[in-house]
Amino acid sequence: MNPSVWTVDRPVLLFVMALVSLPLYIWIGRWVFDDWEDFLESLRYLYQPQWLSALRGEWHEDNWGSIKFLCFLILCATIATGLYKLAKLLF
Repeated sequence: MNPSVWTVDRPVLLFVMALVSLPLYIWIGRWVFDDWEDFLESLRYLYQPQWLSALRGEWHEDNWGSIKFLCFLILCATIATGLYKLAKLLF
């Protein structure tokens, strides 16, 4: 694979596109998570070891919360990257 595909030519533009995307991140967050408590619980499950969740009987909730948070991160990164590539073409 061409290594130039993975480089960021204009990091300031990427940062600006990530900031411009904040309303979209909030909208996606409201779509994925029920409320702030659900968001924070998913974040906690992401960092909590799987064995501890299994001991507490929260294994299913841990997996679902981790998947929701990672999908949220992937969607946000995809939006920022797409807007960066579009802005790089336009500007």
